[in-house]
Amino acid sequence: MTIDDVLDFFDASVDAVTLSGRGKRHWVIEHRLKAMRKLLEVAGCLTEADLIEEACFILNRAYLRSGGSPWPRDFVVGDDCPELNTMILELIGRLCDEGG
Repeated sequence: MTIDDVLDFFDASVDAVTLSGRGKRHWVIEHRLKAMRKLLEVAGCLTEADLIEEACFILNRAYLRSGGSPWPRDFVVGDDCPELNTMILELIGRLCDEGG
């Protein structure tokens, strides 16, 4: 599992409308989708810079924002949230194994 796998899945799920931003207004939905994708991108940049602990922190934030919990408020919702979360947790696990 790599960050590119997670980003590819995220993008495909958004395109298929099996992931959406949480909100009632179009601009809120778009903002939350962009915020989630940015979290994933930042985690990738941190991983490339060998800042594994920081990358795992950001990935955990992404996980919490798509977990279905009432707080913190989810950025994304939809049928593919469970699979996205599984992928994020697998990536965190792999990074932790490699990082130490």
